[in-house]
Amino acid sequence: LGRDEPPDEAYRRVLEVLPSGWQYPEITQPTLEIQGRMYRPAGFRETPWVQRARIRADQEPVG
Repeated sequence: LGRDEPPDEAYRRVLEVLPSGWQYPEITQPTLEIQGRMYRPAGFRETPWVQRARIRADQEPVG
């Protein structure tokens, strides 16, 4: 990710890379909620299977 990249674009790129870290990347659909804004891949579907973690910046929750 580039330092001059707009945050929205950086978050979208993170969504592209995240599934590769899971056992079944072909069915993994990450979402990011940052400062009240949701970022989801195209075609995202909610399911009963969820993993969640807080996102922090300088010890403060941002997502």
